[in-house]
Amino acid sequence: MSSITERQIMIAMDARNVSEENLAVLAQIASRLNAPLSGLFVEDSRLLDAARLSFAIEVCSQTGEEKKLETETLARLNRQFSARARQLLEKLAQLHQIPWSFTVEAGELISKALARRGVDVFFPARLQRAGEKRVLHGGHQQLVLFYEKSPQFERAVEVLKQLSAHDFPLEVVVVTEIPLPKDVIEQIDAVGVSLRVQRVAGLDLRALRLLHVSATALVMLPKHRLRELAPAELSGLAALFSCPVYLLD
Repeated sequence: MSSITERQIMIAMDARNVSEENLAVLAQIASRLNAPLSGLFVEDSRLLDAARLSFAIEVCSQTGEEKKLETETLARLNRQFSARARQLLEKLAQLHQIPWSFTVEAGELISKALARRGVDVFFPARLQRAGEKRVLHGGHQQLVLFYEKSPQFERAVEVLKQLSAHDFPLEVVVVTEIPLPKDVIEQIDAVGVSLRVQRVAGLDLRALRLLHVSATALVMLPKHRLRELAPAELSGLAALFSCPVYLLD
């Protein structure tokens, strides 16, 4: 068993990314890596604090109707979403026979997730508008790797090898600032998957939405790239996660 398969995967969830569709692919990947899952549901403390203000209101997006933003209403919705997240995780973990756990905390999603040490972190894609569906790109799971000379990239390649060995259909995109080294290309080619290299001017996480990848792509990058950001930069970053993001510890 490789080091990647021994590492727990924490799923960072809130009210805006809980769906069976969002968790199903990760559960399949975790089962092939023999990786236990840990669900973390984060209640947005900033929104709860805002609801306590006497002038806070909510506006219906469809009718424009305004009404008082009630703290108890938000708390009840959080309980419903966290219960739903727990049920989905339990269902998928039992289906794939994966060890699992689940906790609920209040705070800010990304900061809470990054505070956990010694685990990889999975951010499900933000929920789409009603009626939109995510479709696998050509029947394959697209895996996007951010290249850098680091142990995290080596582990990403190890994930790729493990999934390929279990007949998981993959298409790999490597995002890089420099020409991809020949030995890296040969290493990925040896796995027997489709490979595409995408050159970028800089590996800025705010450019995630500009990547030429499918909506179902799983983006894998080192966790330290988020830890390097200031709190102000982290705030709202989750809104850029239009596709699932996997942070390698």
